[in-house]
Amino acid sequence: MGIIPVLRRLRSALVRDGDEGRGRLPPRLLSGLILAITVLFAVAVIAMTADYLDAKSRLSRFTLERYIEGNPVFVFKTVRFQKFLAAGTTDSASSRFERLSVLSVRGTAEFRASLANLAVDGKATSIAERSLVLTLPGRDLLEVEVKIPQGSVDSLYAVTGRAMGAGEAAARAEPIALISGALAAWAGAKAASSANPIIALHGSPIGGILGGAVGALAAGGGTYLFTKNYAVRVLSGLKAGAPSFGSETAVIDASRELIACELVGGQGSDSSSWEAETASYFAKELERRLAASFRGSGWKNVRLRTR
Repeated sequence: MGIIPVLRRLRSALVRDGDEGRGRLPPRLLSGLILAITVLFAVAVIAMTADYLDAKSRLSRFTLERYIEGNPVFVFKTVRFQKFLAAGTTDSASSRFERLSVLSVRGTAEFRASLANLAVDGKATSIAERSLVLTLPGRDLLEVEVKIPQGSVDSLYAVTGRAMGAGEAAARAEPIALISGALAAWAGAKAASSANPIIALHGSPIGGILGGAVGALAAGGGTYLFTKNYAVRVLSGLKAGAPSFGSETAVIDASRELIACELVGGQGSDSSSWEAETASYFAKELERRLAASFRGSGWKNVRLRTR
């Protein structure tokens, strides 16, 4: 129903023939009221029209290719961290960690997505509703870059382990495995075929390794760096001592991927549902940030689907 019929009904309800002066609004006051309502309605229509035209103009200027060109890598989450690491050296004769140096490492981590293959789902996107649906390959969803500035590594103390029997040591070594798949890709960790791959310590935390043989992990001796759930063999530049652990630069280089694994994978990365749940979580985080970024181009709703 248009504004004119509404105003006519309003006037007929307030003033009827012969009713003026008997509790009804005076005609002059009524006419002023109708005029005020008409003006307010017109202002609202003009404002809505201006907003629509502005949004339409911004949408017409929006091109995803131009956005990707300016944002090939999109940082959608940044966190500060302090992680406690441990370092230990074994030898080929005993394959035991008799002592571990405990370190504190501080820094920041950027959670990034590559937008090179970001695309618009033309069938699901609606310009009229200002609704944009994007698709992104799962492999481009996440990459973690860990930044540890100089002066952010502190040697805290050394821990001496206890001796373990062969049975206990074997039981603690059993859950150890090389990481691969999504976790390795997202954390930027080296492949299992490399000389120093990242090792997952599922169910075998530092306390369990201390002082005990850990099978393949310590075979042939060497120096290892541990977070709570992961470990890596350090090929050069480090030799664990009490309480120091070589140069700070070597610690930083060796710990970046470990910490990335810890931030992304945590303790549950060995479960069957971990990859899907983690991908869903980071997809929602990325979608939220992309939506905030695209609102300036006139889009009201933005959804992201991985493919």
